[in-house]
Amino acid sequence: MAGVKISALPALLSVAGTEEIPVNAGGVNKKVAASLLVGAQGPMGPAGPEGPMGAPGADGADGADGADGAMGPQGPQGLQGATGPQGPQGIQGDAGPAGPQGLQGLQGDAGPQGIQGIQGDIGPAGPQGLQGLQGDAGPQGIQGIQGPPGNDGAQGPQGIQGVKGDTGAQGPAGPASVLVVPFCTSTAANAAWTNMPAAESFLFASHRVVTKVDLTNFTQCRLVVNKQATAGAASSILFVKYRTAFDTTATNYLAIGALAVQVAINVQNSVLASAWVDLVAGAKADVFLTVNGSGGDGVLDPGFGSISVQFR
Repeated sequence: MAGVKISALPALLSVAGTEEIPVNAGGVNKKVAASLLVGAQGPMGPAGPEGPMGAPGADGADGADGADGAMGPQGPQGLQGATGPQGPQGIQGDAGPAGPQGLQGLQGDAGPQGIQGIQGDIGPAGPQGLQGLQGDAGPQGIQGIQGPPGNDGAQGPQGIQGVKGDTGAQGPAGPASVLVVPFCTSTAANAAWTNMPAAESFLFASHRVVTKVDLTNFTQCRLVVNKQATAGAASSILFVKYRTAFDTTATNYLAIGALAVQVAINVQNSVLASAWVDLVAGAKADVFLTVNGSGGDGVLDPGFGSISVQFR
């Protein structure tokens, strides 16, 4: 059997009979029937070189599942899964007893709005929670309706005296005052100067017309005469004089102005007025005042209404 390799032999063979023996002839495995007489097995020969890999055989049928093994140790915590959809609202359960106040947890993210549940029974009041932080001020409310005025408050205490202010500016000058001194006030009939003389004499030839006037605060004067019917002589005049002491002599009185304060009376039915004339220095005092006349002809009787001297 040259070129035939016996792959394997049974450990013991029967003495008589046939046996199929696997052989390899020309690289092809075969089985041949042989009648052999085999003796006891000899010692193991050295291992031959490894033959080439044979073609894979067909998969065998799956075996039956083995029994469950013992529970292994707890694996590490897996990652958080995605949040599932909101489940339907469950029926309100009975209120449980109030638990102890827990520690304030961190503010979580707001979850989606759930469906309004059925109103449950009011549970017992829990313990007072911790005071929360002050919230932000709300927006300004709208203006309320004006309330009725309140009662007047009590009078406050008297304030202290303020510091005296500065003196104000000088005010404008007031209107000038005028002093009117009457010497004749005839209204029912003319006052006649009978036979008015040429020489200087008191009005109506009598010192009864002399009066006293304080002219301290005045600076000017004028003579005003209401002349009625019967004119005086061509040169007849009336004029104003003064004296610091009373005297019964007409010519002892002095001119009251820097210029003569006089009017001509050779007219009738007219109101006559001299110019305003500055007073002499001596007349700016408490003095005796008279109206004198001169220039008559001793015949004519000039008539008068009112006669006065004005000061300012």
